[in-house]
Amino acid sequence: MEVGTPENANGSCSDAEFSPSCYGSAVSQPLSDLSTLPAQLVLDGGCGTFLIARGLDVRAESTAAWNLSHQQEVLALHQSFVDAGAGAIQTNTFAANSFALAPHKVDVRECNLAAVALAKQAVGERDVRSLAISGPPDKFRLRRAMAISLIWKTALQSRPHS
Repeated sequence: MEVGTPENANGSCSDAEFSPSCYGSAVSQPLSDLSTLPAQLVLDGGCGTFLIARGLDVRAESTAAWNLSHQQEVLALHQSFVDAGAGAIQTNTFAANSFALAPHKVDVRECNLAAVALAKQAVGERDVRSLAISGPPDKFRLRRAMAISLIWKTALQSRPHS
């Protein structure tokens, strides 16, 4: 299998849809029973931040587009998290939606499939979960998420230290 190429993915779903039936065996079933996770789970870091450190210029490129244009970098990033002991890694899909990718002329479905395949490839046969994530799908929700983040940051900074 080529890097970032999923197996048995069908093309019958819209860009906005993200469900296992749309993506064939590229995506496992959703995690519906949280009791299957350990009580303490070490996650990876944010893909975007680390991809910037690897050369991503967010003024010119989309973080998610790197799933297609810089697959070896995304794969190496995931592998570094797994090698460091992460119990789960997140797919590089926070901004892999039609709103975020439209200006870059990147196919949403192809980008998501590549992201899932790269995360699964990094995990391999190890006992590490790969979690598909999704960020805000539109400008309104993005602004709301940024406002909530700012509120939390302000609240945490103003808390008395004990």
